[in-house]
Amino acid sequence: MVLSAGGLRHLLVPGLGRGIPYLTFYPAVALAAILGGLPAGIVATALSVVLIRSLILGNIMSGMDWAAMSIFVISDLLVAFMAGLMRKNRQLLYESLAEIQSAHVNLKETNVSLCVSERKFSTLFQSMTEGVAIHELVRDDNGETLDYRILAANPAFQTHTGIEPASAIGRLGSELFGIPGAPYVEAYSRVALTGEPCVFETFFPPLGRSYRISVFSPEIGKFATVFVDITDYKKKEELLQTTLQRLELATASADMGVWDWNLQAGTMIWNARMFEIYGITRGEIHGTVQDWKDGLHPEDLERAAAECEAALRGEATFDTAFRLRHRDGAVWWIKANGLVLRDENGKPVRMIGLNQDITEEKTAQEQICRLAEDLERRVEERTQQLEKSESHFRLLLNEGCVRSRRRIAPAA
Repeated sequence: MVLSAGGLRHLLVPGLGRGIPYLTFYPAVALAAILGGLPAGIVATALSVVLIRSLILGNIMSGMDWAAMSIFVISDLLVAFMAGLMRKNRQLLYESLAEIQSAHVNLKETNVSLCVSERKFSTLFQSMTEGVAIHELVRDDNGETLDYRILAANPAFQTHTGIEPASAIGRLGSELFGIPGAPYVEAYSRVALTGEPCVFETFFPPLGRSYRISVFSPEIGKFATVFVDITDYKKKEELLQTTLQRLELATASADMGVWDWNLQAGTMIWNARMFEIYGITRGEIHGTVQDWKDGLHPEDLERAAAECEAALRGEATFDTAFRLRHRDGAVWWIKANGLVLRDENGKPVRMIGLNQDITEEKTAQEQICRLAEDLERRVEERTQQLEKSESHFRLLLNEGCVRSRRRIAPAA
C-alpha cells in the first residue's frame, strides 16, 4: 500500500512538485494500521519517510521540510495508534457479538430445556399418586417462623386429605386446618432453612388420619411435602401387633417357638422360644432362613428344605418333624408347621410357622419301640422254649404209649 502511495505521488510530481509531499501517504499508513494494527502502521510510516525523501524531497532538505516530516511522522504514528486501537476495538466488538450470539443460542437452548423440564415436572406433579404440596415460610421481622403458606398442591392432595387443592392454595397452614399453630412448623422450618430433608410418620388429629411425610427444600425459605395416608396400614399394623401378642401368649403357654419369614425382604424373625430351642442368641444370627438351615441335622437338612420348597410351591402343607443340633451337642427333635401367605397373584410373600420341642415324645416313642422290640424278642424266645417243651413232652408221651402197649401184649 505504501509503495502504491509512493508511486502515485511520484506521478503527481510534475503537477505538484515538492509541495504536499505527504498527500498520498496518510491514507496508506491509516489503511496499513487498520488492517495490520499498530506495528504495521509504524512500518508503513517509516517506509513512507524513505519514499518521500528518495522520490520527492531528495537528500537536500530545508528546516521546513524537516519540521513537516516530523509532523508527518508524529501524525502518522498517532493515526497508526488510533487505527490500531480501532482495529483492536473492532476485534473486541466482533468477539463480544460472537459471545452474545452464542449466549443467545445457549439461552434459547436453556429455555427449551426449561420448558421441557417444566412440562415433565408438571406431568409428574399432576400424575403422582402421593399427595404433594409446596409451601413458603412466613416469618416475622426477627426471622422467627410463625407459619407457612401453601403455594401449590397436586390432585392427589385431596385424595389423602379430603381438601380440594384450590381451597388450600394461598392459605396459611394454621388457617387451613383450623388449629392455633401450623402443624409440624418446627420440623418444616428446619428443612426449609437448612436444606436437610427428613421423613417421619405421624397421626394428625384434625383430619383423624395417619401419614408418612417426606420433606425437602427446593430453595431457602420454601419446602415441599410428599405424603401418603397410611391410616389403614396403621390399623392393620396395630391389629397384627395385637394378634402377635395374643399368639405370643398362646405359644408361650404351649412352649412353642414362632417364626415369621418375609420372602420379599428375605428376612426371618424368631421369638424368644426359638432362640432357646436352637441354643443361640440374637446376636449370633443373620435374620435369614439360613439360620434355620444351619441348625438342622445334616441327615434331615435336604428333606426338610425340600418339604419347605414344596409348601412354597403349593404342592403340600408344611407339616413335618426334623432333628437339629443343639449348642450343648444334644440332638433335639422338632415338630414344625407352617402357613404360606400369598399375594393376589398367588405368589408366596410370607410364611409363618411354629416349632415345638418334641424330643421327650420322640425319646418316649423310641423307648416304647425298644420295649416293644424287647417284648417281641422275649415272646419269641418263650415261644421257642414252649415249642421245644411241647416237642419233648410229645416224645415222652409217645414213648409211654409204646411201653404200655408192650406190657399189655404178653398178657393177652
